Amino acid sequence: MRTVLVFVEGNHDVVFATRSLGAIGAEWVDDPIDKLPAPFGPRGKPPNPTSIIATHYGQRRRESLRLAGAAHAPIPVFAAMLKFDNTLFVILRAGGDSAAPHAQKLLGKIYDQVAFFKNTPAPLPITDVAAAFIFDANAAGLDARKAAFASDYANILPSGAKVEHNQWAKGGPRGPVGLFVFHDPATKRGTLDSTLADMVKDEWPKRWAAAGTYLQEHTQASDRITKNDSERHKAQITITGQFLRPGAPMSEVLGRHGLPRKCFRSSPVSQAVGEFLSAVPW
Repeated sequence: MRTVLVFVEGNHDVVFATRSLGAIGAEWVDDPIDKLPAPFGPRGKPPNPTSIIATHYGQRRRESLRLAGAAHAPIPVFAAMLKFDNTLFVILRAGGDSAAPHAQKLLGKIYDQVAFFKNTPAPLPITDVAAAFIFDANAAGLDARKAAFASDYANILPSGAKVEHNQWAKGGPRGPVGLFVFHDPATKRGTLDSTLADMVKDEWPKRWAAAGTYLQEHTQASDRITKNDSERHKAQITITGQFLRPGAPMSEVLGRHGLPRKCFRSSPVSQAVGEFLSAVPW
């Protein structure tokens, strides 16, 4: 079995990646950790488990953390798993640029475990590893995002590789590495939120318009949604979805019990993400 480790920025990206994979036929893996294939599940049996997830979550010292920090798993967070054909997709919430060292550290441990056991009499179920990274272009733009990625992740990229959006670099020191960047093709800037806003607007046009009217009538100059379109899109998406998911955050509005699957099947961006993730050049 092969695995693609998909590093995304936040909770909304997790939902979009999982639902985009689901739209092309991937199935959700809902097994407990001790039933997952090694190295994600334990290779042996307790009291000597070797689950990379359990090890990752248990390695930090909590004594120096505040209560709120200690209550949450350290990044990258193992957020979801899906299976498509003979490939396991592991979605990890890793945060923004500052998370690059943490993502590479965890990725290195997974690479090492798979490589170590590959030529042993009892190899792991996972035989090959690829790493995909999904980011927003933000205001800096697509070219700046590609340059930052090439610099931050140089250790896992092929020497001299030209990093491109929606493409994979093969022949790196550990395995294929891919990059996908959410952006407006015209401006080369932007975030996932504009795509999500279009999807929600198309599915619930009257509720979307009413949510926009509410925000327009009650927004004050100091409110965060006045700062940029991304923040306003998040607010309007969440309000629109309250009829279906009362009191739920935006991730639930977009989740499996919120926005219908057809929306992801018909979204060009969702289809592009699904096709990108399933096109690893092994």
